[in-house]
Amino acid sequence: MSVAPTTLDVAPGDTGVALVTISRGGTFTGAVALTAYRVPPGLTVIFYPNPIPPASTTSMVYAASMPSRPDTLPIGANSLSHPNIAMIRRRHAIPIKADGENHSASTTLTVLCASSCEAP
Repeated sequence: MSVAPTTLDVAPGDTGVALVTISRGGTFTGAVALTAYRVPPGLTVIFYPNPIPPASTTSMVYAASMPSRPDTLPIGANSLSHPNIAMIRRRHAIPIKADGENHSASTTLTVLCASSCEAP
């Protein structure tokens, strides 16, 4: 199993897209379900399609960050007067697991997002 690109830089209110590719081994030909773990609040990770059907080997992974919240800025500030506030990025390692008929595999997607992706 692999993901490409391995790192997504997601701006507040934006969505990054990567491709998950699986290889079935042996006699396994069934569907494969994908799950993302340790996703911070404010970031959404979804797969399409999920599960990956028996005849397919790929799924798109979408990582969406919630928009910046003006109430997170210092009193009297706005994002235009403090442009560096919006540029603060945090690195999040998102484990992705594939499961199907007693077989599993995993990989990691790294998502860089502004502090808004950790908002409650």
